[in-house]
Amino acid sequence: MKVLFFFILVIGLVISGTLWAKNLALELDGATAIEVPNSDSLNPKTAITIEAWMNVKAPTP
Repeated sequence: MKVLFFFILVIGLVISGTLWAKNLALELDGATAIEVPNSDSLNPKTAITIEAWMNVKAPTP
């Protein structure tokens, strides 16, 4: 019973995570920059993980 509950919970989290993450991307042209102001919430007290997906259309040397 616990395994079934855990399986359903994991599936629910995976499905809901993909629903809210759609269409949240940036498209930069190579001359554009993103500036983020300093904030205490950006300075975590513990370790963090950062993930990025990149779609390189034409790599430059």
